[in-house]
Amino acid sequence: MSISTKLQIEKLIEDSSNLMAVLVITHKDSNFRLPLPYQVFINGKFAGVMTKPQAWLQLPAGKYVVTICFGGTFRIGKRGKMLDLTLSSTEVVNIADVGYTCLEFQNKERWWDILFSIDLIVWLILMFFTLPHPWNLIYHIISDGFFLVWLIRLYVVRKRYFSIETTQSIYPPKQVK
Repeated sequence: MSISTKLQIEKLIEDSSNLMAVLVITHKDSNFRLPLPYQVFINGKFAGVMTKPQAWLQLPAGKYVVTICFGGTFRIGKRGKMLDLTLSSTEVVNIADVGYTCLEFQNKERWWDILFSIDLIVWLILMFFTLPHPWNLIYHIISDGFFLVWLIRLYVVRKRYFSIETTQSIYPPKQVK
């Protein structure tokens, strides 16, 4: 580290009264590249929708419960029974008086994404070609079985769907576009 860098760091620390507490929420890249809207709740109150991979919020220092959600509740039948299909995770975040608190989240579906990508490619190939009798049946049993296991797993972990990491720094994090 050079002397000028050390002096800049010392000046930043001395002049920290100008820094405000900022919460930076970042969605880490996953295999699924389409921008999905994520709802952000702070202390149980709706804070906004993340349509981009990063959101910057200025908050006073304190302890906050931050919840990231995707999906929603759906009405089933005419009587209106609600089915909760919200995928979410909650993290308690301590925000210091000054500096940046970075909250990064990503889904835990990496292996399932790979498996379903392979299954999608095989399904597209099978639209043009047919497998012989026993292999076609075996493929459909395995494919539908994995789908059923994935749905059951998704329902079980729906409130702990994202992995969340929290870090604090006096330097601003890299902006994600």
